[in-house]
Amino acid sequence: MSTRQYILWSAFVGVLIAFLLGGCSNSTDSMDNKGAVNGSLFNSGRISQNGTYSYTFTNSDTTVSYFCELHSPDMTGSVTVQSGSSNTDQDTVEMINETFNPSQITIAPNTTIVWVNHDSFDHTVINGSPSNNDGSGDGYDY
Repeated sequence: MSTRQYILWSAFVGVLIAFLLGGCSNSTDSMDNKGAVNGSLFNSGRISQNGTYSYTFTNSDTTVSYFCELHSPDMTGSVTVQSGSSNTDQDTVEMINETFNPSQITIAPNTTIVWVNHDSFDHTVINGSPSNNDGSGDGYDY
């Protein structure tokens, strides 16, 4: 293999590995629909100060609970997706003072929620409910 072929092959393999290991998600500072973990719908990973995470809710007539893994069980919220709700393309939930604001929101199907971290420390957004820490829960309710 010539040097040129080796360089091209190495570049291809590097791009392929980057895609397989994380190319489907963005950095923790601006993430969209990052891959789910443990069967959850969404898991933002760590969101740093001024970072965002977004998820588009496509199913209708459902309520999805979510929490911050780093500040549970107190930092929780829910999204109710309801046919007939006012239709907007995007809505925002702020993370401030270790709370989600608003903590409950009702949206139409195909609305994207953008979570924005205004705190000076990291947060996460994971669907489900935090475990009650006695071993009887897995941390996710579906």
